[in-house]
Amino acid sequence: MTMIFDKVRELSALFLETPEVKEYLKTVEQLQKDNQAQKLLHQYEKIQKEINHLSIKEKQEVITQLNEIELEIKNNVIFQKILKQEKQINKMIEQITGILEFSIPKPLFPASSCNSGCFKKRQCGKCNEKEGYL
Repeated sequence: MTMIFDKVRELSALFLETPEVKEYLKTVEQLQKDNQAQKLLHQYEKIQKEINHLSIKEKQEVITQLNEIELEIKNNVIFQKILKQEKQINKMIEQITGILEFSIPKPLFPASSCNSGCFKKRQCGKCNEKEGYL
């Protein structure tokens, strides 16, 4: 098992060296230096934390305020770049996970899947909890 974990760490190091991840990390650094963006994030997070202690009417006003801040965040060029890069990175991770998932023979996981290939995600619609599939 140790060898597998070592290989995963090696894969992780290689992943961090991809152009997509390097570019993403540069963009995150830009975001951290952008005072306006940081102010928006801080304001958004602060309001989200406070919303639980408000009345229904106050919550509606705060939600409107959050929507306005969210629109500003979405219009920020750095945020747009980060979101695009995060999608690319998540797609890469999904591809890696898919390769791992489909390279393992199905009979190894009879209790965790209905053997239709979805592996507990129930995307195929064939899993049936009554039959003992988790």
